[in-house]
Amino acid sequence: MSSGRDLREARGRMGLSIEDAAQRARIPLRYLEALERDDLAIFGKGPFALGYTRQYRRFLSLPDAPLPVAEPETEQTLPTQTAPIIPSRPRLVALGVAVALTLGLALLVGRTAMDAEEPQVGIAPDQVVLLTTGEPLRATIVADGREVFKGALAAGQQQRFEAHDRLELDLARLNGVGVIYNGRTLKPLGAQSRPRRLVFIDDRGR
Repeated sequence: MSSGRDLREARGRMGLSIEDAAQRARIPLRYLEALERDDLAIFGKGPFALGYTRQYRRFLSLPDAPLPVAEPETEQTLPTQTAPIIPSRPRLVALGVAVALTLGLALLVGRTAMDAEEPQVGIAPDQVVLLTTGEPLRATIVADGREVFKGALAAGQQQRFEAHDRLELDLARLNGVGVIYNGRTLKPLGAQSRPRRLVFIDDRGR
């Protein structure tokens, strides 16, 4: 005989409707209905099913009894819960591979860009010019196509400029200016008081 049937028969012997029993036993009606039809799924996980069963049985003057074995709903729900996990693993692996490839490509592009901007990193410059100015001198210096200085050079100081392939010096004048190129002192020809442009190119043709 099922536990639910015991409950129904005991309540009937007391002459109580299920509504009266719920009120007097202080148990929600829907829980009593579930207990009397052995439907424990409504209680979910935890001690609620056992607690309400004991409370109701004592109200009906019945001895404690083990709970009826309810049909486990997890057998139906487990495939629904676990099924998405199986196909998700390939997707996670594919996503990880895609992220790794993206990062690798970004690093490669970044390195290529850096190499393109600074192809001579770590290589000693081929063009080295030392300028000695007796008084302030306006100048524009371009090294390998990049402007590295524009303004007034300080007086009485020696300034160093270098490049790998091409070094261009636009000077307001040459008088009072000492020019040393790769360790050799130069004596520029022509008017010394006019603006002059000195261009130094890699003599090895690189």
